[in-house]
Amino acid sequence: MLDSTKSDAMFRCKDDETRGVGDLPSMIDSEQLDKLKAVRARRIRVLQQIETIGECIKLVVDVLLAEVRRFSGIREMLMAEMRCLSTIQQQDGNLPHEEKKVKAG
Repeated sequence: MLDSTKSDAMFRCKDDETRGVGDLPSMIDSEQLDKLKAVRARRIRVLQQIETIGECIKLVVDVLLAEVRRFSGIREMLMAEMRCLSTIQQQDGNLPHEEKKVKAG
């Protein structure tokens, strides 16, 4: 997450707190300065939320990839079982299902 002390430090100047808003002249009144500080605080919160959403998306992608790998493993096991069953059927004289369709047609 965005460290608030780091983000605050980016916006501080030696004598005032106007650095984050573009080195405004010292004639800015306190109401405007408060508004600018509020805007800065909202932007920091939005950045933190974006970062949190990004972390959530990464977790979801990791889970989906794990499921794809698991599904792939299950699919490979099923294919191996089907090949084994087909071999057993051929040894017993029973034709696999696909070959029966071809011969019947």
